[in-house]
Amino acid sequence: MNSVMPHLLLASICATLVFPAFASAVWRPQSTDPLASIETGQSHYTERRYKEAQAAFQDAVKSAPQSARAHYLLGMAMYQQDKNEDALGQFQRSIKLDRKMAGGHAGVGLVLLRKKNRRLDARVELRRAVKLDPDNAQFQYYLGLSYIGQNSLAKSRGYGAYKDGQRYFKRAIDLDPQHPDAYYQLARSYEFPSREYEKAIPLYFRQIVVNPDHPDALSLLGSCSLEAGLFDEGLTMVEQLSARFGEEGIPGLGKVRNKLSAAGLLQSDDFEKSFESFEAYLARLEPKERHLYQNLAFLDNDSQRLDLAVFSESDKEERWRIYWASRDPDPSTQVNERLVEHYRRVLYSRTHFSRGQHPWDRRGEIYIRYGEPDDRRRVFFADGSVPPFPSGNNRVDVVRSTNPYRLNVGTGGLSSGVGIAFKTESWVYVPYGLELLFVDQMGRETYEFPLPMNEFGNLASYGPRQSANRLVDRVPEDYRFDFGEGPIDLAIDVVTFKDTDSRTMLDIAFSVPNAQLGHAGDGHGMTSWLDGNVVVRDPNYRHVLKLGKVIGPIERPLSARSFDIASETYQTSRIAASVVPGSYHSALTVRDRATDRVGIYKLPVDAVNYTKDSLQLSDIRLASSIKPTAESSTFVRHGLQIVPHPARTFRRDRPVFFYYEIYNLMQGESGEAHYRTQLTIAANDKTKGFIGNILSTIGRAISRNDDTQSVVVVAEDEASGPDAYQYQSIELGDSPSGVYTLTLEITDLGGMATASKSIDFTVAPSED
Repeated sequence: MNSVMPHLLLASICATLVFPAFASAVWRPQSTDPLASIETGQSHYTERRYKEAQAAFQDAVKSAPQSARAHYLLGMAMYQQDKNEDALGQFQRSIKLDRKMAGGHAGVGLVLLRKKNRRLDARVELRRAVKLDPDNAQFQYYLGLSYIGQNSLAKSRGYGAYKDGQRYFKRAIDLDPQHPDAYYQLARSYEFPSREYEKAIPLYFRQIVVNPDHPDALSLLGSCSLEAGLFDEGLTMVEQLSARFGEEGIPGLGKVRNKLSAAGLLQSDDFEKSFESFEAYLARLEPKERHLYQNLAFLDNDSQRLDLAVFSESDKEERWRIYWASRDPDPSTQVNERLVEHYRRVLYSRTHFSRGQHPWDRRGEIYIRYGEPDDRRRVFFADGSVPPFPSGNNRVDVVRSTNPYRLNVGTGGLSSGVGIAFKTESWVYVPYGLELLFVDQMGRETYEFPLPMNEFGNLASYGPRQSANRLVDRVPEDYRFDFGEGPIDLAIDVVTFKDTDSRTMLDIAFSVPNAQLGHAGDGHGMTSWLDGNVVVRDPNYRHVLKLGKVIGPIERPLSARSFDIASETYQTSRIAASVVPGSYHSALTVRDRATDRVGIYKLPVDAVNYTKDSLQLSDIRLASSIKPTAESSTFVRHGLQIVPHPARTFRRDRPVFFYYEIYNLMQGESGEAHYRTQLTIAANDKTKGFIGNILSTIGRAISRNDDTQSVVVVAEDEASGPDAYQYQSIELGDSPSGVYTLTLEITDLGGMATASKSIDFTVAPSED
């Protein structure tokens, strides 16, 4: 904002020179005034041709050396060219010629404001100007400027006027409601450091109305609206400005609209529209600023690998796409929620953490990686003090109270030891059990980790900087997806079968326990529906297919009840898709319409190539029931109704059904094929006791190996062609609870080839 002041003063002075009524209040014309030279000079001055204006006013001074007005005008032309000493001499000469020359005193004050440590002297001169001409809005405005810190720190941080200066800007506005800069300066005085954004925002809006060409008011209206979270209010003002001046009437209007719209829509969970607004906003940014949103080095601990600036445009685009696609929390939606959240975090950091450092200070680095902390407090540390307790969140308080850095080294150097306290922010991230402290140690609005305390030896490793580095190494970035009222726990089972046309069938079954759907007493109604969506993506995360299934209506129980995985009833469905053999990333999303809860399950899938000539065996599908049927439904395959059981947990009093298919058996002369099936049920090492009385519908020869805690069932069968499908069930009898492995080994008796597949399942106790 350093460059703002001269330009704004110029605008104000130009207004002064244009209007005769205003000029007569400042300059008292004398009969000796060289009017022609003054008029020429004023014309040049209005056009900002200050060198030519200076020459014309010098002619006026030569013609009438006793004209206070001519000396004043010459001083202003010099002032606008930063010829401060020459301007000061002309202003002082005008005062000497006319001690009631209010403009001369104002000019002296303006020059002194540019000098180091002369602000109070400047204020004295400006007070004299106001006393001589109290109804002059411009002099009131100048006096208000004298209450703005003139050192480099105040200017670079955008400090507004001190509270004592606000009344002069208010007075300037009362005297001149169309003043080209007074609303802006008054708004700045509210914005920082007091952060009274609600007062600043309408003043910035008013400033734009009276001066649409103001260089900073619009951007600050937008940033204040973001700081305060008043997105809708800011957007309403933007739309009013658009209606009044036209979309192109105010430069940057569309950019501010996109920025506020993106942040506001994201707050309302409209990710898709928010993404569109962010993309439109980024398209309007300068390349250097846009790169801040596109630099993946802010998200990983390997900056060389992720700084896309070092790659070609094509490689950059592909790396960007793969990076975010791999982190898409819900691939079933049209938009990548994690990417939108990244844009929001960068925008937030640019808005909230950049006042003292570009592009942001240490807080921005942490915020972009991990988002909003679970608790964040601004405090002043002084000689061992701690943030206020309790916070209202027990988990947060535990993290703070057990922080070894705080416990062992107190404030860790957050105070000077002589009673001077530093502004400090305490951030707590509960999932990591971590408190981070950020200190404005230099008073420059630049927050950094506390300085290292080497004298504490090993305790220095507990410092915020070291703790943050360890977290970045372990978890470079994180995002907490909004699961509504809580994530839905679901079970999923993916098996593959041979399909037609050299393709593979992905058979995806999923189950949601009824207890996950809540009850009518929670206020979400008596019924619900489940929306299930399966997305399949290739190894580079490009979408291959998306299929959906709706389950419902589902009657919700009247009241809550306990949940037991073995005895629980499930809402189960199946989605089948035909794909080219290969490796894929799959994702299943299930949404409960009543509660808006979401369950998301991701897993890699290998779609086996079943086109080979050798003997092959499909995956094994565990089921709660299998029976022949002539009907068609979600669960029917090859005339069998196969109700999947993705949870793979069975009570001892329920049979375990399983289904599989055999491909490429060798056929005899009459077309038949013969094969042997060996079924092995083996107890997991952690399962205690022997396998009980396991029986199989296919079994004639059953053997038991007590040493390995396994049962082997052998049977022979024949098929009418090269492919066959088979289902069986086993009774668990008195088998102990635990995990078991079911292994199928198929031997082609014609070609003596073998193929095998295995699957685990769990035995739970019988229901009492």
